[in-house]
Amino acid sequence: MKNKIISDSLEWNEGKVKGFFGKDFINATNGTVKLVKVAPHQKYPVHKHPDKMEYAYVVQGNPAFF
Repeated sequence: MKNKIISDSLEWNEGKVKGFFGKDFINATNGTVKLVKVAPHQKYPVHKHPDKMEYAYVVQGNPAFF
């Protein structure tokens, strides 16, 4: 495998929004891939990415997306 990511070796970085933490896997000019951890009962502000698509793969929990 050309690019192998070992997530345990990466630090959790606190995001701009309280209760959101991330581990950046890939940063590119046209997008990013990251692992995100959200504290219970937190909300992310409504936002748009007019020139990009956003995907979420939920590993644990029951989030609501609007």
